[in-house]
Amino acid sequence: MAAKYFSDLSDDFKKLYETKEGYDAIIIAGKRPRMKEFKVHSLILRTRSSYFNSAFSKDWAERNDNGYLVLQKPNISSLVFGMILEYLYFGIVNFQGQKNNEIILELLIAADELGIQKLVNSVQEFLSQNRSMFLHSNLIKMFELIATYKVFNNLKKDFLETFIKNCKYFLRQDPIKILHFIIHHEEFNQYWKVVLEAICETPTLLFESKNFRSLEKDVLVMILKCDDLNIKESEIWKRLIKWGISQNLMLRRIRRDVTKFTHEEFMKLEQTLHELIQIVRFHQMNREEFMSEVWPLRYLLPDNLIEDILSNYLISGVIPQYNTFPVRWGNFKIDSAFINKEAALLFTKWIDKKDVGRVIDSSKAICCSNNHGPTFHDLRALNNSNNWQYIRASYANIGIPNSFVISGFEVFQVVKN
Repeated sequence: MAAKYFSDLSDDFKKLYETKEGYDAIIIAGKRPRMKEFKVHSLILRTRSSYFNSAFSKDWAERNDNGYLVLQKPNISSLVFGMILEYLYFGIVNFQGQKNNEIILELLIAADELGIQKLVNSVQEFLSQNRSMFLHSNLIKMFELIATYKVFNNLKKDFLETFIKNCKYFLRQDPIKILHFIIHHEEFNQYWKVVLEAICETPTLLFESKNFRSLEKDVLVMILKCDDLNIKESEIWKRLIKWGISQNLMLRRIRRDVTKFTHEEFMKLEQTLHELIQIVRFHQMNREEFMSEVWPLRYLLPDNLIEDILSNYLISGVIPQYNTFPVRWGNFKIDSAFINKEAALLFTKWIDKKDVGRVIDSSKAICCSNNHGPTFHDLRALNNSNNWQYIRASYANIGIPNSFVISGFEVFQVVKN
């Protein structure tokens, strides 16, 4: 068996790299003030990299007055280029020793450009193993790299799965940048639903963000159109007012309370909020909320909407004509001794993902008859009252009497996992 002395070979090439003895090429990497010259041996680099094999060929290479081959690489920082040379000369790359995670990302881009595939594979493996750390340090930077460079394609699946699993954590960091990035990059649009669901469940992630006022109007419109947004309408209204003021330089300079705005100032604010006002569900506020939060700013609303809202409060049974929407989840009140709002929301999500089934025999369907009220096949209410009857045909005998009185009922299904 032949003896192998790879360690000795690596040590010798390391000495050659450090002493520069016999160098025949100069590579200038980076930009001022961090630009640096590296004295290298073209034969070693040509052997180790397809890029350098072409760059130092007779057809491409340029020489200075002293006869040395000269190559400029301003797009690769001197720090990253030094790491690449260490790999090419003696096969060592110190990933863990880098204080700045972005250096590793730059290294991958540079290794790909220079055609050093084994180094590309090593960096990709390191990034995949430490994807949580890289996403936590700069999520948007990672998204931008995935969207820009093909060399990150192999990492895309792992990184995005990590993002989905920890979506709320990342949204707490900077929800505005994440929303804008996903909306404006088509290849990330598929993750909009995940982000939107997280915001609807926990609206404070967005509405209490210090950067909320920088949210683009189109994105805000899409969020406010969600029926399952779990925030009260009065809270939405208060935040919209602050958002609207922040969009106008003149209004931002005003130090008076918004309720003291002049007619002109109200008109400026209305122009900014006009589209958003059309999707605010004013009818779902209670009277106290409307009078305390909206009425002082009523000049922002059209007269017909004001009249419609007041009629809804004052006249029983009046059907709203304007800004009519399904009840937003944040405005929903559930009156049940068996289930809270959070559990009900979970049930509705399960139902949304299921196809509605229908029984062949209508007598076995869950329904509400005009003659005898809610019917669950063997269990049925008599004459739309609280008096119920048990027929004992399908359900197991668990001691239910033939007739009984109930105070309330809810429908659910038990299934095997």
